[in-house]
Amino acid sequence: GQILHRGLLLRPQYRILFQVWMQELGQLPVQPSDVPLPQLLRRLLAFMRPLNGVMLLSVSARTVKLTMQTALIAFAVAGVARFVADPDSAAISHIVFGLVAYAFALGLSNYIETYTGHYVAFRLLAILRNEFYDRMEPLAPAGTGALRSGDAVSRVMSDCERIEPFY
Repeated sequence: GQILHRGLLLRPQYRILFQVWMQELGQLPVQPSDVPLPQLLRRLLAFMRPLNGVMLLSVSARTVKLTMQTALIAFAVAGVARFVADPDSAAISHIVFGLVAYAFALGLSNYIETYTGHYVAFRLLAILRNEFYDRMEPLAPAGTGALRSGDAVSRVMSDCERIEPFY
């Protein structure tokens, strides 16, 4: 399961990203295009394993949100049609109550989806950054001597920002 690189044990899910970072540092002859997309996707999804429950909640909340968006519009259209057909005052109160209930469910599911999605993304970015620092520390200063101050850190930060939308 684990791979030894210059005395460092690398877990498989970190190996691809580490190889890309080390290639950018001039340490490995691996091009990012050499990594097959399915393999890269599997590696990125492997990072998410500790947060699968939170991600499931986020996906469920997004499903509810999309359903509530459709239901809100459908209920509004049905309510207008009902009111036009029979404009008594009892129908309007049911329509307003239904619209408020759908809007509340939509807002709540939107909040949960946004919160949990950002929680997963930023937690995974923290894991990636910690993994990078844990792997770079043993290489310093010999493995990073050719870099200017902050160059490796800025590269990994831009890499992390590039994969952030994936999560």
